[in-house]
Amino acid sequence: MVTKGQGGAAMNKKDNSRSRETDRRIIRAAFELLIKKQSIAKVTVRDVCELAGINRSTFYAHYVDMYDLFEKVEKTMECSMTEAFLEQIQSGSDIGKCFVSMFEFIREYRQFYEIYLNEASHPVIGLARDLYQARLGNVNVSDTFGFDLFDGEIKYQEDFFIAGLTAIIRRWVADGCALSPEELLGVLGHQYSPDIRELFEWSDEEE
Repeated sequence: MVTKGQGGAAMNKKDNSRSRETDRRIIRAAFELLIKKQSIAKVTVRDVCELAGINRSTFYAHYVDMYDLFEKVEKTMECSMTEAFLEQIQSGSDIGKCFVSMFEFIREYRQFYEIYLNEASHPVIGLARDLYQARLGNVNVSDTFGFDLFDGEIKYQEDFFIAGLTAIIRRWVADGCALSPEELLGVLGHQYSPDIRELFEWSDEEE
C-alpha cells in the first residue's frame, strides 16, 4: 500500500527525472545547433525548441535566456573534460599524461572548441588553475627556484600559465589539431623551465 506521502515522493522523483531528460534534450539541441550554425549569436530559442521538441514556456522554465543555456553547455563540456583529466590522475598518471587526455578530449570535440575559443574571452580550462594552485600555492619559491617573488607575484605567474595554455590550445584548434596531443604536450613543456616541469612531475616520455 502506498501512502499519500510515498505517492508524492514518487511523483516528485518522476517529475525530476522528466525535468533532467528535458534539460539534456535542450543542451544536446543547443550543442548540435552551435556546430551547425558556427556561431552562438545565430542560435535562437525557436531553433532550440524545434530541435528539442519543446515549447518556449518549457525552455524558459529551464533557462533565463540563450546565454544562460550556453553557459550550461560550456559547463557540461568542462565537466566532461575534467572527468577525463581526473581519471588519469586517479590512475596514477603523471601530469603530462593528464594534459594529453585533456588535449584528446578537445580534439574529439574540435568543432565545438573552434567556436567556443573564438567567442569566449575566459580560459577554456578551469581545472588548470586549480592544478597550478595545488602545485605551487605553498611552494617556497626562493628555495625551489633560487629567486624571490614579491607578495602576490605568484598570482601573476598563475595568470600567465592559464593564459599561455589557453593560447596554445586556441592556436592548435585553429590549425585543425594538426599536431598530435603528445606533440602539443611537448610544445607546452618547452615553455617552462626544468624546475617547473619537475615540480609538476612532468614526464618527458610524451615528447
